Amino acid sequence: ATGNSHPASGVRALMGAVLEDAIGSLQKHAYTPSRRTLAPAREAEQWVLSDDVSWPFSFLNVCAALGVDPEFLRRRLRQWLQRWTQRARQKRRAVLPQPETLRLAA
Repeated sequence: ATGNSHPASGVRALMGAVLEDAIGSLQKHAYTPSRRTLAPAREAEQWVLSDDVSWPFSFLNVCAALGVDPEFLRRRLRQWLQRWTQRARQKRRAVLPQPETLRLAA
């Protein structure tokens, strides 16, 4: 049997997909914030920040199975989100027209 046909490889692939989906949900909401993307992004954030290990597909268990340092990944996600949010705010300021000063006619 090949390494990919072992049931554990399928579980690892599923765990990888779960992790990718969570990261994708956070990024999608950062790129296009809306009500539609908010709930999945919040769920993903709660999952990533949780230290629960009682569930096989918890963030910490998924990271352990995939050989990923969970604190490193959390830190990198926070850094990415902070940079993205900062850039988005700067773009919005550049795009928004400057407020006009209203003058009352004498």
